[in-house]
Amino acid sequence: MKGNYSNSGELLIFSHIPKTAGTTIRRIIDNQYDKTRIIRFPQLDMLSAEQLNQTEVLYGHCRFGVHRHFDQSFSYITMLRDPVERIISTYYFALRSPKNRMHEKVKNMSFPDFIFDETRDGRSPLVNHQTRFLSGEKIPDLEKAKENMHEHYTVVGLTEMFDESIFLMKKYLDWNEIDYSSSNVTNNRPKQNDMPKEVIELIREKNDLDYRLYEYAKQLLLDNMKALDSASKREFRTFINNRSI
Repeated sequence: MKGNYSNSGELLIFSHIPKTAGTTIRRIIDNQYDKTRIIRFPQLDMLSAEQLNQTEVLYGHCRFGVHRHFDQSFSYITMLRDPVERIISTYYFALRSPKNRMHEKVKNMSFPDFIFDETRDGRSPLVNHQTRFLSGEKIPDLEKAKENMHEHYTVVGLTEMFDESIFLMKKYLDWNEIDYSSSNVTNNRPKQNDMPKEVIELIREKNDLDYRLYEYAKQLLLDNMKALDSASKREFRTFINNRSI
């Protein structure tokens, strides 16, 4: 993660990978920037060149590469999530949400049937989808995803380290004081340990690249937290204490 975002004329792109707590981050962004200068993917084709050039923030389910629609300099942020947790959440969110595009498919399928059906297709959002997002390639490319992470992402956060991720975004992006709570959460769903072992093993096998990307991003996130100066570490402790009040 480059961690050197400049607010002066640089386009911020939040590449929202589904079911990674991105809805909460979008709400934070809405409170940090002029709403008239935020656009939501995929509205690009509806905007004039002048409107595109005035954009400060783009967010939505857009992969790396969407910056090519713009002329100004850019930086990305995103969130990753443990692949098994993301996929379990994907199924139960679709099952309980009639407006979700996958609802009709999953409403009559068990979780194991859904996994066995979806993972047969390497293009499925259940197969190395996070690596696909960061690499910007139709075929997920782990090395390209890592390269993009270093060169073009200010922060790659983790759902499982959400407070640390938001703190670094706040610090690197010069956000004002923020208050947040989780949104779009899939409540009361089974945990990994409740699922058939062979199904979890299949998910892990089919998402090997995502697991390696996740562990790589986790180490970078830990390194960035460790590298904070004393004042920033105190600021983080205050940030966490205020969150717990």
